[in-house]
Amino acid sequence: MKLREQPHARRRASAAAFDRVLTAISLYDAAFFYYAQWLATSGKEVRNAGRGMRAGTDWPSALAMYQRLLSEFGVGVGLLR
Repeated sequence: MKLREQPHARRRASAAAFDRVLTAISLYDAAFFYYAQWLATSGKEVRNAGRGMRAGTDWPSALAMYQRLLSEFGVGVGLLR
């Protein structure tokens, strides 16, 4: 099952898991990158008119993660080489 196809409760759990990984490991450049990608594609819950919740994009949070990745690691380091 793809992350963007998950029900809203699992989506929240996925976001919490990404946050825990980012603070728990020392080499987390890949986690930053994949978390930013997830936020850009399906990291936000959006309420459909009369049809419940669906995955939506969270561009501001994704941009913040990409900026944090660049500020902490820079280009040419880790995943960004």
